Amino acid sequence: MDDTGDVEEKKPLMGPKKSGSASSQSRKGRLRQGGLSRVPIFKDDYGEGLRWLGGMFRGVMDDFRRRIPHYKSDMIDDAWNSKTFTATIMMFLATFISTIALGSTISRATDGMIGISEFLLMNGVAGMAHSLIGCQPLLIVRPTGPITLITAHLYALAGKFHCDFFVLLAWTGIFVGILMILIAGWELSRHIAILTPFSHDVFLFFVSTVYAVEGFTGVIERYTRPPKGAEGTSPHVALCISMYVLVLVVILRYSPTYFPKRIGSLLSDFSDGIAVFTATALSFVGPLPVKILRLSVLGGSSAVVQWREIERSASRPWIAPLGAGENAWVPVVIGLIVSIPVTIFFYLDQNVSALLAQQRRMQLSKGSYYHSSFLISGAFNLIFTIFGLPPATGSLPQSPQMVHALTNKDALPHEKKVMENRVAPLLVYSLIFLSLALFTGIIEMIPVAVADAILITVGLRGVFDTRLWKRLPTLFTPTTPTGDKRSSTCGTRVFLISQILVIGIVWTLNYTPVALAFPLVIAALIPLRMYILPKLILEADLEHLDPYEDDDRGPDIDVDADGKGDDDIDI
Repeated sequence: MDDTGDVEEKKPLMGPKKSGSASSQSRKGRLRQGGLSRVPIFKDDYGEGLRWLGGMFRGVMDDFRRRIPHYKSDMIDDAWNSKTFTATIMMFLATFISTIALGSTISRATDGMIGISEFLLMNGVAGMAHSLIGCQPLLIVRPTGPITLITAHLYALAGKFHCDFFVLLAWTGIFVGILMILIAGWELSRHIAILTPFSHDVFLFFVSTVYAVEGFTGVIERYTRPPKGAEGTSPHVALCISMYVLVLVVILRYSPTYFPKRIGSLLSDFSDGIAVFTATALSFVGPLPVKILRLSVLGGSSAVVQWREIERSASRPWIAPLGAGENAWVPVVIGLIVSIPVTIFFYLDQNVSALLAQQRRMQLSKGSYYHSSFLISGAFNLIFTIFGLPPATGSLPQSPQMVHALTNKDALPHEKKVMENRVAPLLVYSLIFLSLALFTGIIEMIPVAVADAILITVGLRGVFDTRLWKRLPTLFTPTTPTGDKRSSTCGTRVFLISQILVIGIVWTLNYTPVALAFPLVIAALIPLRMYILPKLILEADLEHLDPYEDDDRGPDIDVDADGKGDDDIDI
């Protein structure tokens, strides 16, 4: 319908922008018609990879149809170059270090029932499979921070209802996997495009705080509730180790300011690895009066993992006994109920990761893909949880990091190219998988305090990169009595307070008996943004604070209203 109310000829709902002025006119048009408060829901076309094709699994088949012609270049033409080598090392260190840190955390939360070995195995196997058959191989698929939180809640539920944890994990994974496969078949992943930066920032902020909270919890619990095997250890020494890692990572991250560009860039990219290596080495220097608590890959066993013989963290059969026990129906019912909010969270986690990795400013040239990766992740969760492995989904912030690592940053802006290939992620996951056979002894040298510090750095880095954090000073900005600045400042405050309240509710819910319902609160961001915020904030302010730019490649979630990058946000 045009501005006069007449019905126009039906045309695609989303198409490429013709020019900057056209984009500006489009933005003004949205303001006249109700703007972002009335962004259409359930559209047939949100852009490349997000168009409704009709018919079961048509979107999945379309993903493979568009990606298969690039398979040769994925494996040969774009694969064998220096970028692949550097990206492999950088992403292996980033993914491997955070995975063992999360494995250490879940081992504490589940009393050693599941730990580092399961996390590394799931990360390696699922990742290698996805890098070979996934339509977007640069999407990092692995057990994430929120998955660690969900798994800990499942363990608590199993204890409360006196059922086998691995059986409950398996049934939850089966139902989640089935729902994810159905979502991919019905092409529902395309609706992730209705999320605006308001929801993206809340989600990214929450995911990042999960990592940071898990790390801080590990530090605090050494004082309040020492873990098993902590006899003879000192929480003060552990705190010093954690602080060393935090300070060194911060120094190295900002080293480009003080070193030549190339050296500074390398120090920044490998800051986590350098911090872990030096902290571990220093923990062995000199005779210490206290014992250093170190990571345990096998839940307390010091045995070295032999080739082709990967052990479990706890003494249990590899396959969960799904129908065993007198009350075998209990984990089935609980798993079915829990699978609904868990699937909602996986929908957001996987697809927001895909959006971040494939936004148009990333300059990917081989297309955008959503349905196929969601289907593959669903199959992973359906199958591997039966073997006692944790679920896996698209990971933040590693997915966009993978794209950046393969980008030729030294070229001019219009000449930049992402060396999109499957070899780099395949090598990353292969090294993670082989680490169980080759690096177990090395992993068990790392102090637990180092793992906690890495989780804190990953979390805080993600928090500081969100627009929500960058806009927080506005809460304390004096309000001018007249002019547009007054409404803009007030609007920004309402906008930020709304985001903070949602995050606060989610975290409060996490410490209640219904903790696994937290994804429902995150899903409520959509109606909150669509129907409530427009009644509290002026439309012009919403358009400025929460832009929704779209083209044939789908929404670009990290561009502000002025078209600037996320590092230069005008509040």
